[in-house]
Amino acid sequence: MPYQTNGTDTIDQRPRVLVVDDDPILREVMCEQLSAIGCRCIAAENGEAGRQIATSQALKLSVIDISMPEMDGFSLLGHIRQSPQCADLPVIVCTSHNDRESIDRAYKLGASSFITKPINWPQFGHHVQFVMRNGEIERALRAAQNEALTASRMKSGLFQVLGHELKTPLTALIGMTGLLESTLRGRVGETESEHLEHIIEGSQRLNSIIGDVLLLSRALGGRDRKHMTVAAVEDILDDSLAGHRGSARARNIQLLPRPPEKTFAVLCDPHLLGQALGKLVGNAVKFSPAGGTVEVLARRRADGCAVFT
Repeated sequence: MPYQTNGTDTIDQRPRVLVVDDDPILREVMCEQLSAIGCRCIAAENGEAGRQIATSQALKLSVIDISMPEMDGFSLLGHIRQSPQCADLPVIVCTSHNDRESIDRAYKLGASSFITKPINWPQFGHHVQFVMRNGEIERALRAAQNEALTASRMKSGLFQVLGHELKTPLTALIGMTGLLESTLRGRVGETESEHLEHIIEGSQRLNSIIGDVLLLSRALGGRDRKHMTVAAVEDILDDSLAGHRGSARARNIQLLPRPPEKTFAVLCDPHLLGQALGKLVGNAVKFSPAGGTVEVLARRRADGCAVFT
């Protein structure tokens, strides 16, 4: 139940800290130290009582003794981390001096920090405040990360839905206008023919943009949206040049693939990588001077990664 003061309706806003220790004197002293730094202390004499409190109340921190009868601190820490409500709860464990094995085990179970017995009381309050501040920062960062992940998924899904919804009628529009242009060729005036050509060109350009949006959606969609496989570098280079040889020939631009002297393969989504390189090649052809050269190079770095230029 919420703590009330002086019979009024004012709820105690102090951060709640759970102290779990089977030593009554240590619990009392620890609660006094916590009250001195503005915390509201909730004490439990054993692990089971601590588990019930931790999973039923909104806490800012928990201080747990490792060595307790029945349910020890390790078991309690495991229960706390399994509870969705306590997944982000900062936990300080109390251990005997130089008990390295217990400290390592506690960290593996999800402890945030530790203090050794006998406790240095002048430092205790500062340590508690430091751990609580870190806990708030971690919660804020985790919330921001989850929001960013959700927004990214929504954006990717929106790209995909919009792309498919636009591409279906656009494909029909391109086909019908093409059929209309071939049917009416020579039967309409020059102005009407130009209008039809503009419609066809605009539809094809829009179709290309939508294709790029779908490609971007797949690229941003995470590993599950990619088809990872091992592909030879030479094949990737050849795919990147496909579709650009005609435009390069029309402008007298030479396309030169430069595979590495020693062949190797890369783990990738060949379609996505080929499309990405193809966009770069198309851009290079478009903005190179007539009679120029576009080279596509591949090399292997010392760390095993591939670099395409």
